[in-house]
Amino acid sequence: MKNVLFQENLIVVRDFVGGICGWNSGTIRECYTRGVINDTATQKKDEYSPRAGGICGRSESGNIVLSYNKANVKMSANMYDPGVGGICGYTVGGEVLNCYNRGSLSLTFDPSNLEVISCLQLGGIVSQETYDTRIFHCYTTGNFSINDSGAEVIDRSGAVLRRFDKCF
Repeated sequence: MKNVLFQENLIVVRDFVGGICGWNSGTIRECYTRGVINDTATQKKDEYSPRAGGICGRSESGNIVLSYNKANVKMSANMYDPGVGGICGYTVGGEVLNCYNRGSLSLTFDPSNLEVISCLQLGGIVSQETYDTRIFHCYTTGNFSINDSGAEVIDRSGAVLRRFDKCF
């Protein structure tokens, strides 16, 4: 995809939600988001942990280049391991290059029906990435908020696992 602008309000109930796409395995270039992206993730058996991002929800061996998010990305979840990222919710390999986030990110979590401890993942660029993901020349200035009603929730804001270069 190239030169796509999302500037409306998006309200969905899905595993992977983004202003441009839910799941990316190609190249997203020069795409932009404004408005509100609102995801409500509820517990469903044998599904992925929910992820929301300003540009995409999940990027698997895909690239996100020269793109930005100014949308407010919100998630309300009651399932295991939810995550919100300014650019992408979860990246598996690939690259995020020359991107920025200026949108507010928020995650509201209710673990009342869970039997396991959950990690809340909120990151200015991505909420979680694998070791082979490369994030280069990116920045974030948006506001962050996490609200949870469970005492055993681990807050992992801005999860950074590997390879961030020249980001601020």
